[in-house]
Amino acid sequence: AVGKTALVKELIRRHGGIASATKTITTCKDSRICLAGKYEEGKKFGGVDCFNQTKCLESVVKEGLEKSDVILCEGMYLHTFGLNLTRAAFVADKQMVVCLYAPVEEINKRLKERAGNGIRNESVWRKQKNAAAAARKWAAIGIPVLPFDTSKTSPEQIANKIQEKIKELCGESMTTN
Repeated sequence: AVGKTALVKELIRRHGGIASATKTITTCKDSRICLAGKYEEGKKFGGVDCFNQTKCLESVVKEGLEKSDVILCEGMYLHTFGLNLTRAAFVADKQMVVCLYAPVEEINKRLKERAGNGIRNESVWRKQKNAAAAARKWAAIGIPVLPFDTSKTSPEQIANKIQEKIKELCGESMTTN
C-alpha cells in the first residue's frame, strides 16, 4: 500500500498505454519501455508479484531487454537483496532502484480504504523494513537508489524523477511525451 501500482500505472500511461501483455512481459506502446510481469486494465496488481518466485526474474529481464531499452520490475517480492534479484539487476547495463515507503499510519489508512481492514499482521510492515535495508545495500554497491515517501510525493512527481534518472542513465533517446 505504498503506491507501487499507482506509480506503474502512471508510467504505463506516460508511455502510451499497454501494447501487449504476456505472463512474463508487458510492453508499452512506446516499445522502448516494458515491465516484468503481466499488467492488465482493471487488475489491482501485476508485475513481479504475479510470479511464484523471483528465480525467474533474470530470464524475464533478459527477455524484456531483447525487445526494449528499459525494463521496469515492480513488486513486493523485490524487498530483499538476494541472489535472484542481484542476477536480474546485473543483466542490464545500467540499473536503478526506486524505494517507495510511507509511515505505517498511512499504509494502515490505505489498506483500510482499499480492503476495509488495516495491517493485520507484521508481514506488511516487516517487508517495508526489509525493502529499506535492501535499498541501503543496493546503494552500497553503487546502484542509484531513489527513495520516495509516498505520503508526501505523488505518483506523477515520482514518475518525473524516475524519467529524469532514466534520461541521465540512458541518454536523450529515452525522453518521453
